[in-house]
Amino acid sequence: MTYSNRIRLTIGFAASVMFLSSFLLPKHEEKQKLLYEISKEGQRTSFVFGTTHMIPSSQFVYSDHLQTCIKSSSKMILELDMDDPTLPLVMLKSIAMKGDTTIRDLLSDEEEALLDSTLQKSTGIGLDFYNTWKPMLLVTLTGLETTTGTSEMSSYELELVQTAASLQMPIEGLETVDTQMAIFDRIPYQVQATDLMDMISGEDDFSIDNLFKAYTEGDADGLYEIMLQESSEAEMEFIVNQRNRNWIPKINDLTAEDTCFIAFGSGHLSGPYGVLKLLQEDGWEVKELW
Repeated sequence: MTYSNRIRLTIGFAASVMFLSSFLLPKHEEKQKLLYEISKEGQRTSFVFGTTHMIPSSQFVYSDHLQTCIKSSSKMILELDMDDPTLPLVMLKSIAMKGDTTIRDLLSDEEEALLDSTLQKSTGIGLDFYNTWKPMLLVTLTGLETTTGTSEMSSYELELVQTAASLQMPIEGLETVDTQMAIFDRIPYQVQATDLMDMISGEDDFSIDNLFKAYTEGDADGLYEIMLQESSEAEMEFIVNQRNRNWIPKINDLTAEDTCFIAFGSGHLSGPYGVLKLLQEDGWEVKELW
């Protein structure tokens, strides 16, 4: 699996939410998967929900059960504080590659033309606008339409933010933009650019349909196995495991006085260092709902 696929499995960014918000379709009233109740003595009973940051709208489920859990909470917790008014500015400051590197520096003329046309098609804006961006940030802007054949995508994070706004519910983040963006600076920019172009050109053999199938079936273990089979131990450590460990004390702090609805990428749920296992080791009872 290329770095681009690992990022699709594990990380969501405000930029992708802002660009793809127009693709949301009506909600489906189906059974909600990957939704858990967590309880611990001395803490407020709360909820954990595994998301996929983008999914074809035909597979998007936002059930009454999910909304009931949200309405039973007093605070929403996402990977990032998505209602922070300074978030777009902070994001823009973190988007550029270090050292004045540009995407054009990393591509051949043919690759440059292909990326430009793909961006024009998917976002309406060409490569000139994105030329200094870290290449992997373009994955959610180009890759899902390329690999799924549809531009009708939905975002759980966007829908959750909209629901929180309608309920006047505060949002907090498990980590900061700087924390997430630092991951991209650990991956060589040339590797990012190569992976991005492999995905766009179809040379990347990763099947995102398998990811969506596991997600819609509520198969947290299957989602973890997809990552594990394609990632090295070192990659899993800095992209997933360490972040999971960092989130546990944050969850304890947030639930000390508030019932929280906690949502993050479903790739973080399972495995020996998954959030569910770490919560249990920390004394939490985890109960899957519905």
